[in-house]
Amino acid sequence: MLDKLEKLAKIVSLLAIPIALWWLGTQYQSADAKAKTAVEYVKLSISIIEDQNQADPALLEWATKTLNFYSQVKFSQPLAAAIATGQANVSASAIGSGWFAVVGSVHTRQAARDLMIQLKPGLPDDLRALEFEVQQTDIDNLFALTIGGETSKSEALARAARVRDAGLVPDAYAQRNRGWIALTE
Repeated sequence: MLDKLEKLAKIVSLLAIPIALWWLGTQYQSADAKAKTAVEYVKLSISIIEDQNQADPALLEWATKTLNFYSQVKFSQPLAAAIATGQANVSASAIGSGWFAVVGSVHTRQAARDLMIQLKPGLPDDLRALEFEVQQTDIDNLFALTIGGETSKSEALARAARVRDAGLVPDAYAQRNRGWIALTE
């Protein structure tokens, strides 16, 4: 009887080991495939969010939800809403400086100074401490009037929004520094 049990144990082990290895292999392959898919979805979501000016709002919302789904630390509801509406950005370029809040683009340096004088009295209190700067752009030799100097993208967006909300410049916007030259008085 012991002989039969020993033979049965050998047969079971001969069958069980390959089956167990097969099962572990499929589990590993499945997890690996899911991880690769997650990486691709995250890359796609970030590329959509980085190009938020071109993205359809529904696609931007999808990208935000997808990125949040694959994130171990979930976005707060206000942050998710800000990302989905283009008010916040998750790209590495949004963290550093290199952005301006542009309150006007004019053809002459004097027109930029005149605009600065016109806007200064109506600035919201939180922007009054910031200085205006005139930047010479490489676009048709225009002069950009900026407020607060070079900053992060999120701060440039916030400054532009505060100027728009104050009713001073309805089309104030954030712009990446593209080799602009700051002009001193």
